[in-house]
Amino acid sequence: MHLTHGPPTPCNSFLYCGWYQARSPASTISNERQVGGKESLPVKQVTVCAILVAVAAGVPLKEDEVVPILYHNSNGPEPDGSYSYSFETGNGIRVNEQGEPRKSSQKDSESEYALYVQGSFNYPSPDGTPISLNYVADENGFQPQGEHLPTPPPVPEAILRALDYIAAHPEEDKQRK
Repeated sequence: MHLTHGPPTPCNSFLYCGWYQARSPASTISNERQVGGKESLPVKQVTVCAILVAVAAGVPLKEDEVVPILYHNSNGPEPDGSYSYSFETGNGIRVNEQGEPRKSSQKDSESEYALYVQGSFNYPSPDGTPISLNYVADENGFQPQGEHLPTPPPVPEAILRALDYIAAHPEEDKQRK
């Protein structure tokens, strides 16, 4: 299979454009899955689309450049709600993701279950620098990790000294309250 207009996006990818809906055992009007008896957002689709759009935006291609899909594997969604997929393209994009419902650890959650997703994607930046991002998405939100992501500035020395003082003198802190 070849892409005729850029890297995989929701509009020109084998992964989407009806493929998921056509193969889903629960495909009717929508692709929503039920987890724990309640309808949930089509998390797999939203996650895949977001990743593919982000990757597509980072890789400049000529209009007529054909990028082959070197590898594609997709499993699920299974009856328990789990799934996995991965693919690699000829221009260096690699994507891998697995997801499964897990018991929610948050007591005030609407559902007993939450979708736990982990994955990664890699692609070359326009200047050729390899970009790699690993992530977890669960009831606590999307948690990306990558060398290219910005890091917070260091805590100022005065703040560190103040925290040390507070820890060393808890009785004074209690008097203020």
